[in-house]
Amino acid sequence: MFMWFAYLAAGHHVSFLWEFTHRKPFLDSGPLWFAEVLLYVSLGYAAWCWITDRADRRPPGPSSPLGGWHLVAVAAGVALASFVVRLWFPARSTQILDLHLWQWPQCVGMFALGVVARRHDWHVRVPPPLHRACGWAVAITLTAVPVVVVRAHITDVAADAGPFVGGWHWQALILDGVEASLVVAGSVWLCGLAQRLLAGTGPRRARWARASYAAFALQVPVLLTLAIALRTVPWPAEAKALLVAVVGVPASFWLGSRLVRTRMRQVV
Repeated sequence: MFMWFAYLAAGHHVSFLWEFTHRKPFLDSGPLWFAEVLLYVSLGYAAWCWITDRADRRPPGPSSPLGGWHLVAVAAGVALASFVVRLWFPARSTQILDLHLWQWPQCVGMFALGVVARRHDWHVRVPPPLHRACGWAVAITLTAVPVVVVRAHITDVAADAGPFVGGWHWQALILDGVEASLVVAGSVWLCGLAQRLLAGTGPRRARWARASYAAFALQVPVLLTLAIALRTVPWPAEAKALLVAVVGVPASFWLGSRLVRTRMRQVV
């Protein structure tokens, strides 16, 4: 629906049905593709839990701590799986429903890591040594990227990115490794950073924390609505982006808090 609004705002007077069936890829899910993929992965995990419960083979609770070598293994697995998947579905390629299959190793890998990390209470406190190590991993990765760009003689990203997006190229493996490092180490580092800087007590913090997932889901319609509304404003794109961020993030949390509050009242 919001892609249709974007078409209309850009001056393309087409029907919703035309926009829904004629976009490429077919049945494009638009900017909410990640929610669609999350739904599929969640349903798969729910089915797996149901099967293990029926078979009475649910794994026991955590017996050993989740450590740095586990994160290295996850990052290596995500990078290798991404390299293999992108032999058939290169980065930035499109598929029916805009499934972003080239990003599924990251999506599934991080979903699984989140499940395991939750069992080790990482949602409450990421171990400080791992938090620092992940921060260093992110810094080293970001520092290495310009070096790779210079050594690979990349002067035009659009023209020179071909070997990086997939295929039997060392450049593709490097990109997969960089993405895996940022996805795994970056997520753990940001989670620990949020726990250190945003944790606290009080009704206001509790309300925003409870609304955070709803804000995550609502960000797309909120940000797109603001972007479409500002389309005709004669400002530089950077200024409009800043305004959308400043207004959109609090608006997403506010709407999320209203949604969660209404749902909780219904349950009560």
